[in-house]
Amino acid sequence: EDSKVFSNCENEAITKYDDIRHKGVIDAAKYLEPFKEKITNLKSKIEQKHFYIDEFKNRIQETLTSAKGSLSTLKSSFEVQDREVRNFKLANNLTRDPRSLTPIKIIIAFLLVLGLFGGEAKLNANLLAPAMQGGELEGLSVSVAVAALNVIVSFLAGFFVLKNFHSVISFRRRISQLGLFIYSSFIIYLNICLGAYRAIAEQEGRVVAWGQTETKVTEIADYGSAIFPWTVSNWSFNSAILVFVGILFAVLSLLDGYFFNDPYPGYGPLGKERNENK
Repeated sequence: EDSKVFSNCENEAITKYDDIRHKGVIDAAKYLEPFKEKITNLKSKIEQKHFYIDEFKNRIQETLTSAKGSLSTLKSSFEVQDREVRNFKLANNLTRDPRSLTPIKIIIAFLLVLGLFGGEAKLNANLLAPAMQGGELEGLSVSVAVAALNVIVSFLAGFFVLKNFHSVISFRRRISQLGLFIYSSFIIYLNICLGAYRAIAEQEGRVVAWGQTETKVTEIADYGSAIFPWTVSNWSFNSAILVFVGILFAVLSLLDGYFFNDPYPGYGPLGKERNENK
């Protein structure tokens, strides 16, 4: 056991078992060779990049590039408009956001105008037609014209004139105030003239007054002039209704135009564009 070299027996045993081990390695290599080839083939397939991936990646990159360009433009516009909104608030001492138009608000505003116009035209026609020498046709034509002034023109006056009461330019405010005063005086005078015309027709017996059942033609007398309504003394209920409805509908249309797209001129559109870009 203290020998320095292998004995002949040990060398023969080493040689014999080296042969056995070598044969086992060769057999194992032969057995594992198909698995090695299969693994190698699968590895090469896994490492291959499918052309769909590159195509999909290119599409995504194009989308991102396009979105980045579009969003950067929108962001720049939004920042500019947001600063304009803040400046408008400071210039007009406002703390609220703009009351911008929406499709629902537009529909409601225009339906209100159409409803007021149609209602006043119909009511005025019923009250004026009996007092007109041309009958129902003349009464309807006059009613439509007056309703257009009371409703449609009042809406435009509220939108273009009344809003300018908030203008920071004093000259524009003064002109708007003067214009609204002149227009309001004209509308009030026009509706009072219509009521006076109806009152005169009732006094002359050309139309049945409120509470009467038949026309009573009176002698020719001076009942006043519709052009100078203050000369008409006996006003009837129907004539008062004409005046009241005309002025009321004009005021409602004026307010509708005033609140349409924010009472402050230019504030509503500014907020609408900012919100859309946001």
